[in-house]
Amino acid sequence: MREFYHAHEDIMPKQIKIEMNEVVDRVLKYKPYKSEKLDYALRGLRSYHIPNSEYRIIFAICEECRKDGNQSLNGCQDCDNIPSQSIILFTCGPHFIYEWLGRKLSQVQQAPQ
Repeated sequence: MREFYHAHEDIMPKQIKIEMNEVVDRVLKYKPYKSEKLDYALRGLRSYHIPNSEYRIIFAICEECRKDGNQSLNGCQDCDNIPSQSIILFTCGPHFIYEWLGRKLSQVQQAPQ
């Protein structure tokens, strides 16, 4: 079974987290690759459109991220200690979430180490 970690849990509104967790338990836990692979500023992440809503879940599949060499792009804390069979949940929101998360990840990538 896959383990789930929240990369930026503190920035998600409570109701969105509840809805997101329901989809995670029903869908992403079993078929994470049935999602859209993102590119450009969000390369290394995936998106799952929650049916009958405007929301998308943005996440990374650790084994895919490592295979493709995208660890530094996603800025996951403690990456080396997270099992490969894990999924990192970044955020959930309406369509504009792609632009918002792209800006956030850009800030993480530019921050001094």
